[in-house]
Amino acid sequence: MGSNADSDAGPPARPHAPALGLTQRILGRFHVTGVFWYRFPHWAFTHLPSWTERPAVVLFTTFFFIALGRIRGAIASNLEPVLGRAGRQEGWLRSFRTMYTFAWCLTERYRRFAAPERFHSVLEGEEHWRQAMEAGTGVLLVTAHIGPWEAAAQFGAVEARRRIHVVREEEIDPRAQDFMRDLLGRAGDSTVTHFAGNDPRLSLELAEALRRGDLVALQGDRPRAGGRCVTVSLFGRPMPMPVGPA
Repeated sequence: MGSNADSDAGPPARPHAPALGLTQRILGRFHVTGVFWYRFPHWAFTHLPSWTERPAVVLFTTFFFIALGRIRGAIASNLEPVLGRAGRQEGWLRSFRTMYTFAWCLTERYRRFAAPERFHSVLEGEEHWRQAMEAGTGVLLVTAHIGPWEAAAQFGAVEARRRIHVVREEEIDPRAQDFMRDLLGRAGDSTVTHFAGNDPRLSLELAEALRRGDLVALQGDRPRAGGRCVTVSLFGRPMPMPVGPA
């Protein structure tokens, strides 16, 4: 990965979000970005027996695979630089596999919030982590927005008994934003969640947290809406990356 040019202009307002428009206005809370698709999975995976997980994941993956044609095509297009060109059927198969994996990540997110004792984490390169923790200074965790990244970020705080500040992008639906804020607030005093916005005080607050010896977790692979980014070459294609973590 090589840096090509630094840019003061940020990416489009919602670079990773589904297109909003008439469908979103008609469906409201039932749109793919609406609060219903936050509350319903949370209720299902915290109340239903565990044997329902796989059938539910298959069912909803199939539903969204059929309903979200534009996103299905975008996934197939994004995977071509990585996996090579593919015909329509192979592209659909890749998209379905991606959505299926994403559905499992959501399942594990809500299960973990409800019953963290069910999960066991294994840390690769543990000796480097221990060295960083024993130094007693602030630590910056740069995570990729892939898999159960939330669990990976919180792992450090639990094991090291240190406060961790997790920076998230705001949800598109304000009601979904309120739901996630309430859900994340149950994580306890060891985890502090910040939602990236236009308030310049956030960077000062995170810098102060590092000075106190806290942990700060940032997503390093997707630019924040309106944030500064740098264009890099990834799999032979230009891609905007956030400047902040670097």
